[in-house]
Amino acid sequence: MSQRETEFAIREDGDGLYLEPSLLVPYGEQITGTPEFGSATEEFEMGAFRDHPTVVLLDVHNGRPISGRLPARESERGWMTDGGRLLNTEAARDFAASVREGVVGPSVEFDAQSSEKRRTKTGIAHTRVKRVGGVAATYRAAYSGSFAVRHMEVPTVAELQETPPEPTPVPPPTPAPAPEPAIRQADIAVVAQRITDDAIRSYAASQLLGGRGGAIDPFAEYRGLSFGDLAQRAMAPGAERETREWMSLALRTFADTVTTSGANAGMVTPGVVGDVHGIVSRGRPAITAFGGPRAIPDISGMSVDWPYYDGTLTAAVGAQSAEKAEITSVAMNIKKGTEALATYAGGSDVSFQLLRRSTKNYLDVYFRILLTAWGVVTDAAFVTELETGSVTADTGALGSLTAAAFKDFVIDASIAVETATGQPADFVLASTTAFTAMAKLFTPITTLTNTGVGTTDLRTLTVAVGGLPLIHVPSITAGKFIVSNREAAAWYEDGPFQVQDTDVIHLGQNVAIWSMGAGARFIPAGIIEVYDVP
Repeated sequence: MSQRETEFAIREDGDGLYLEPSLLVPYGEQITGTPEFGSATEEFEMGAFRDHPTVVLLDVHNGRPISGRLPARESERGWMTDGGRLLNTEAARDFAASVREGVVGPSVEFDAQSSEKRRTKTGIAHTRVKRVGGVAATYRAAYSGSFAVRHMEVPTVAELQETPPEPTPVPPPTPAPAPEPAIRQADIAVVAQRITDDAIRSYAASQLLGGRGGAIDPFAEYRGLSFGDLAQRAMAPGAERETREWMSLALRTFADTVTTSGANAGMVTPGVVGDVHGIVSRGRPAITAFGGPRAIPDISGMSVDWPYYDGTLTAAVGAQSAEKAEITSVAMNIKKGTEALATYAGGSDVSFQLLRRSTKNYLDVYFRILLTAWGVVTDAAFVTELETGSVTADTGALGSLTAAAFKDFVIDASIAVETATGQPADFVLASTTAFTAMAKLFTPITTLTNTGVGTTDLRTLTVAVGGLPLIHVPSITAGKFIVSNREAAAWYEDGPFQVQDTDVIHLGQNVAIWSMGAGARFIPAGIIEVYDVP
């Protein structure tokens, strides 16, 4: 991540959730695409937020505070907060879960009309912001640059034009024509949905599906594909128009989300109280343990590639037998590792009736569910990669494992990790059954903290062995532990992105999220699976 890209960071102590020091608005960085400024750039100069020593975090869904007033200050990077404690509310916990997933970043809500500003060659620069409403979270897919903002009030174009231009001693040279914008991955699904809308109208009008002579399934080629896969195929180089139209028909296999037959009663019944319960997000423990998601290089291609060396180090250098004698010399081979990117997506066709008559914002709730499901699925995909072709160690039956024996296995595995990567293990990932067994083993009857080789805190379900954290990962195969560090593997990811389009012919809104990701095992010898090997 760029040092000038805004971000949130969360930590959890015994008394609650805390926001870590976070950059809110970088100085000198430009964004585009706000409704009032369009393609013109918008930026903030050093000192623009000097009148605001505190800031409040807001719930992006309803604008209510999820923190008290937090200290804010100017820095060389921009306007930032030193953080502080979040309120003990469901909204604050949802915010913290989204931050841990890495899908949201800061969006400062301020009054753009009253701010002091000046014209620049490409847009406007705010020199002094007079009113700040607060800071909310926004999905990173909505960023047009390294940060995001939301305007409380909208200045008119006339007001901007009346602002005196920035004096320049030398007239600027005539700019060269802007290059044709390249199609980005984030644009693919939007284009596909536009094709969908056009094709459905055309086929409905001409009744092209009738009279084809028999029961032919026009969706056979596309059934089982995710929305992201369909979008990729729609924009594939050389795809014919006819192929694209058939693909757009296949999008009608989207599940219809409606209010009939008692569906979504919790959203359309007047007087329902509280938040939507049962959306349980545990984050992505496996991906987080290995350092969190890493960005896919912004180049073409559908794979993640990395160089690695697996030669014998002791063979590359040796003692010279005598003066002028030949020295040791071996050929070096830097190999390439590769892993194909997979697309992860989910979506639905939501009826206008449900969107309009819901007592709560249905799309907000729907996207919360999708993001929670996306986190579970992508973390499980990474675990599958970790369990493929790694080194194994046999513990014998889990029920017969003692605390001392498990400690010995972890030490042996950590030494193997250090031999392979140069650093000892950072953590032990554990399946539900394995975590449960060790938590019980390390919790004696007389104390809740220490057995001599491991610790357990029952209040937070925090378990460690010899100071090494034991992390519960539900998607790991039952009975298994994985001992490793951040040098051995990583999860690469682009997204998630939100896409929406109107389905006029069926009075619905097509909505989806999608991303691309791949697990990369840089050093398989540094990933040790510990379990009862058959």
